[in-house]
Amino acid sequence: MTSLSPRVVVVAGLLTGTSHAAAVAGLDALKGMVRTVDTVLEVETPAGAKRAVVRRDGQVLTTWHSERQVTVSLQMIAHDPRIFGQERRHFLQTGGAAGAFEYPVMYPITYGTAEIAQNTAVLVNDGNEAAHPVVSVRGDFPSGFRLTSGDSELTYSAPVFAGTPVVVDFLSRTVTQSGGLRTVHLTRRDFWEVPAGGSASITLIPISAGYGWAEAVVTDTYL
Repeated sequence: MTSLSPRVVVVAGLLTGTSHAAAVAGLDALKGMVRTVDTVLEVETPAGAKRAVVRRDGQVLTTWHSERQVTVSLQMIAHDPRIFGQERRHFLQTGGAAGAFEYPVMYPITYGTAEIAQNTAVLVNDGNEAAHPVVSVRGDFPSGFRLTSGDSELTYSAPVFAGTPVVVDFLSRTVTQSGGLRTVHLTRRDFWEVPAGGSASITLIPISAGYGWAEAVVTDTYL
């Protein structure tokens, strides 16, 4: 995995209040928003909202020009320099036997032959940097499941239940369940990425008989 250097973001502007008290209140509110802990910074662009995780580095610098106007300058650090845009969610579902409930169960419940389940999706990344999906798998998979993309395969060989999703993070290359690390249950670890300006398929396959579903989330990623 490529190591990326932190991104420095400098924000400067002129704050004007209707009175000195209003200007001071606005300055205090700004200082409260730009904290020294990780914070999501979101900016609207012509291409839509883009987000990054930043934290303030150093003090908020101010220069008063009058009782009602002050110039503000601050520096923020994004330790993960990637910028995130549109988020896309895809649902994968394994096929069940005729007459069985479908996953996820929808209400009101209907009976009859289940529709053909779609266990494959195409993940798209419109950004200029590789994107890494996060996949949450639920259902009744007593022997685990496989996630495949072309010749790449990730195999999780432990039971999966409907109430406790197994979360696969393709960036950190980890698997968690109920907050605990379950990466040790991967018997094949071909993690893949969605290329910049491209796409990648993903298919959910139970290792043995069982039904279930997965939610795959991928976000346009930029540098």
